[in-house]
Amino acid sequence: MRFDLDLSFGSTKKNINCELLYPICGALVMLMLRNVCRKYIFTKIGLRLGLKQIEVKKAPHDAVLEKAYSISKKWKLDRVRGLAKQLDVSEKEVESWLELRNAQDRPSVLIKFSGSFWACCYYTLAWTAAALIVWNKPWFWNVKQCWMNIPDQTVTRDVWWHLMISLSFYMSELMGLFFDVKRKDFWSMFIHHVVSIVLFLFAWKSNLYRMFIVALVLLDCSEILLEVLFSTEVIKILPSVVLQLSKIMVYLDLPVMEPKVVLEGPPDESGIPLESPVKLLLQACNTYHDNTALIDIRSGESLTHGQLCQLAKNLAASLRRLGVKKDDIVGVMSENSHKFVVAYLAGLFLAAPLHLINVGITEYELRHMFALSKPTVVFCTDKSQKNVLEVVKEFTFVKAVVSFDAVEQKNEILAYSDLIKNSVSFRVEEDVDLEDQVALIFNSSGTTGLPKGVMFTYKMLRTNLIHARDPDFLYMKQKEVVSVVVPMLHVYGVVIMNAALFSGATLAIFDHFKPTIFLQTIQKYKMEQLMLVPTLINFIATSPLVDQYDLSSVKQVWSAGSALFEEDSKIVWSRLNLQKLHVIYGMTETAVSVHTSDNRKGGCGRVTCGYRVKVVDRETGLTLPPQHRGEICIGGAVTKGYLNDPQKTEETIDAEGFVHTGDIGYYDRAGTIYVVARSKEIIKYKSFQVSPVELENILVKHPQIEDVAVVGKADRRFGEVAVGFIVKREGATLTEGQVCEFLAKFVSDVKRLHGGVRFVDVIPRINLGKISRRELIKRVQELQDEFKQNS
Repeated sequence: MRFDLDLSFGSTKKNINCELLYPICGALVMLMLRNVCRKYIFTKIGLRLGLKQIEVKKAPHDAVLEKAYSISKKWKLDRVRGLAKQLDVSEKEVESWLELRNAQDRPSVLIKFSGSFWACCYYTLAWTAAALIVWNKPWFWNVKQCWMNIPDQTVTRDVWWHLMISLSFYMSELMGLFFDVKRKDFWSMFIHHVVSIVLFLFAWKSNLYRMFIVALVLLDCSEILLEVLFSTEVIKILPSVVLQLSKIMVYLDLPVMEPKVVLEGPPDESGIPLESPVKLLLQACNTYHDNTALIDIRSGESLTHGQLCQLAKNLAASLRRLGVKKDDIVGVMSENSHKFVVAYLAGLFLAAPLHLINVGITEYELRHMFALSKPTVVFCTDKSQKNVLEVVKEFTFVKAVVSFDAVEQKNEILAYSDLIKNSVSFRVEEDVDLEDQVALIFNSSGTTGLPKGVMFTYKMLRTNLIHARDPDFLYMKQKEVVSVVVPMLHVYGVVIMNAALFSGATLAIFDHFKPTIFLQTIQKYKMEQLMLVPTLINFIATSPLVDQYDLSSVKQVWSAGSALFEEDSKIVWSRLNLQKLHVIYGMTETAVSVHTSDNRKGGCGRVTCGYRVKVVDRETGLTLPPQHRGEICIGGAVTKGYLNDPQKTEETIDAEGFVHTGDIGYYDRAGTIYVVARSKEIIKYKSFQVSPVELENILVKHPQIEDVAVVGKADRRFGEVAVGFIVKREGATLTEGQVCEFLAKFVSDVKRLHGGVRFVDVIPRINLGKISRRELIKRVQELQDEFKQNS
């Protein structure tokens, strides 16, 4: 049997013939069995039999130790000491006895030299031969060809040279046995070597030499290695040793078989059938037909699950009449509202991916978004209508603009209210791929660079529904009221919405955060769990308003979107008397992949159902074992890539389907994941992603700016804020206010320099002119520390 195994690292790929696996595995099994039997079975049995032959209490100590030594010459020093301790012999007596016994047992110089010389020659040449086999040298690989080319003196000489080296080793071993016939293992070793020679000749005659030589090399050369590996100290440092050796092999462009150390989430025990997640949501709407599905806090409107589903069907039917079909993209620029949820379901019913766009972005940003996704229809509100109408003039692919609010310019825009008027029967699109069909497109900067379109698939959506059935995770009770104050255009908002709709819960939808209304709503509906982001948790931890309302019903708080400050966490635990404080780790590309229900235990939690996590060395790409820091990579129910950007997709998602998060961390032996640093450039302001590269590309266009760099600064209230480092052109009179005013023309509020501007003489750079953001972040930290000391 013969097949090829592809061992790859990055772009380096090499093939190794897997016939080698048979002798390698066989030899390793033989070695393990031999050593285990000898060390842990035969030696102990022999010692017990020896002790039975001697009356331990009456016999001299030397006799007992001599018997133990004769049973096994390789009896470890600590075990001899342990036996001596049982017999009340001092360590000094043991040491003197061992010195005497070793001197008596020392072999002659001739035998020692002969054994060492031939062993050295054989091991060196045999390992060379094995390496040549692995690297597919034709003169040694094809034995049949060697026999057929006897006249070829070069080939014949090489083959016979290796044969003679191997035979000479066994002959030298037999000679060593002959001179040392008093050895107690003489006959066993004699039989071993004679059988080896016979098997060697048989293998040679049978054209199995290339397989047999590898087995012999492993069998004979690995014995001392195995002796060392049984040491506890070596076992502790073994992962580090393997890692360093792997790095050397990668550096030398050699093939590496990396350990597959991947954390797996728990199995799916939800009982949810393997069907389209859209069909599952539709079934849930029918099941909870008369239950209240959502309450729009601003307008006061409420809809049952049945009404919501019917409105979504009406809208889907109208969109189909406008020419929207499967895989056509529909843009949505809206604040949180019940109309947003209707449009969301309508897009799912059509299998038309929804591109969810921040309502507060500028024309400049919106132009990039539309060019990226090419939407057929765009939904907007009064807040975004002006920008949408300006930008769509430049693109012919937009067939219609629909406003959720009142319409004045009826010749340019359609009214949402007109599209949902007629109640129709609608058949949901069923010709879909249950895994790769794109449901949504989110805006994300990934780990670096400009905003990209993350494709959220049916597989990710279905995994979201599985989590909603987990009582220790996103479970919501039927008719339970759950607040949605986080933006629904964010993956976190969509996760909450899906879980509530699927569970029969009620969504309390906030179009924006207003402290008094938010606290009143919690008190009115006796909410048991709050889905928040760290900035809102900071509000609950620090605001005196919280004490004016009855929040005793709250038992669980959720945090996602950015890092949660430990101080805020501790205060909220005690202030609300929580049972659980959930922390979710993930990113737009991976959704909810890691979770803990008690952040006091430390770490981000464990892998959730449907996901896999590995930690890799950023330099070599090798998978790391527990307690080793590297880049966290997430696989499983993750994005299929970035819309219309195969290059960035390939840079972010590896060949095994793992998304490289850019976060540095590790995991312990219990499977808990810890994030210790962020290597990625993205700034998280109020859990919104801000790309430094995007801001730098805008600011450098200013006529008075020579060079610019943007980094994030930690902020307890907002998570992170952007800080700009500016190098002025010679003679420029630029001020901080002018810089911020210029940037505001191009980007929305969340992307502005809320951390201020620093004018510097030069921007620190590293290889190939890349900005040294680490040095700038360090400079920001130093300025913060200096400010604290002065204040």
